Amino acid sequence: MKKKIIVLISILLIILIGVILKLTVFKKVTTVITPLNNLDFEYNQEVYLLDTISIIDGIIIDQNYLLDTDSLGEKEITINYKNSNGWKKKYTYKYNVKDTTSPIFSISKNTYIEVNADVNSILNKIFAGDNCDRKLDFTIEGDYDVSTVGNYDIKVIATDDSNNKTEKETTLHVYERKNTTNNNTNNNQVNEGTPLSYFIKNYRSTNTSFGLDLSTYQTVEDFNLVKEQGIDFVMLRIGWGPNEDMTFNTDKKFEDFYQRAKEANLKVGVYYFSYATTLDEVDLEVNYVLDMLKDKELDLPIAYDWENWNLFKDCNMNFTDLNKMAKKFMDKLKDKGYQVMNYSSKYYLENIWQTDEYDTWYAQYYKEATTTKKFKIWQISDEGKVEGVNNLVDINILYN
Repeated sequence: MKKKIIVLISILLIILIGVILKLTVFKKVTTVITPLNNLDFEYNQEVYLLDTISIIDGIIIDQNYLLDTDSLGEKEITINYKNSNGWKKKYTYKYNVKDTTSPIFSISKNTYIEVNADVNSILNKIFAGDNCDRKLDFTIEGDYDVSTVGNYDIKVIATDDSNNKTEKETTLHVYERKNTTNNNTNNNQVNEGTPLSYFIKNYRSTNTSFGLDLSTYQTVEDFNLVKEQGIDFVMLRIGWGPNEDMTFNTDKKFEDFYQRAKEANLKVGVYYFSYATTLDEVDLEVNYVLDMLKDKELDLPIAYDWENWNLFKDCNMNFTDLNKMAKKFMDKLKDKGYQVMNYSSKYYLENIWQTDEYDTWYAQYYKEATTTKKFKIWQISDEGKVEGVNNLVDINILYN
């Protein structure tokens, strides 16, 4: 009897275990994975994995990484997930990276070339670039004759590899150079500049201070006199480069200006003028700057100053490359404990730079700053007149 009871209980346990296993481990699981309806993304768009797919009755176990949007075309993703039974599975789907952004270029309303010059010399007079492509195709449309003096209305068209186009109109003036001697000395006018007192009077507030940016082009006789007039800080050029042999040029007056500015109790920041075209060159630039500053204390940021815009179309870069370079320069110096900022004028700040997370040193020589972007320092004039400085000098306003 006992044996029968034991056998019956064993059978019931086996049945119960079977039911439990069927309801859990061996239950039929239908995991539903659904990619987004639109998996077309723009070049360099910031897209995270988990924003591209949804899952029901399962868990994605991959890290929520950024997708590769640094090159165009169709790409494949394989994700790892677990269903509700805990079994690991894989799922593969595709997305596409495209470029629908037109090139950017600027050209004057009036373009001048000498008679019989190569019409392609017009392209030397423009700034042009693209968010994605590193080379653009240019065509010139319209009736013109470079062998005949005259004025011609033409259209310049820039096209990238994705067939995005930008068109600009200009009047082409074909002229003949004349050798003339002008003995009229009345045209030799000297720009006397704008006194520092004008800027202090009109822009002084509780959260502003005034400064100069200085390089070898300025001669400063007396930093104490400069300070007495209301100057609180200076931005000094360290140097520029790299050269073709990957060497750098140190501003001849940097060391002298730094010592004398500190002795006059002026706050000091610096800027570096970059010719870099690759991320590897940025590494060299950072090392150069760190070496120059190893025995110096700064009160204000190190500014990255890249402004070779007329050469941009020949640099084999796109705007994404440029922004990556600037960010790398600033990030590496920030990691070393320095304050950092990017230098820009209005057009490039609003159209090219994507560095809103960093401070900006903004250049606009106007009575008011007209950009909608935020900035920390405003370079308001390049014609300031300051006692103690023998040349006209840039005037800057720092917003504390």
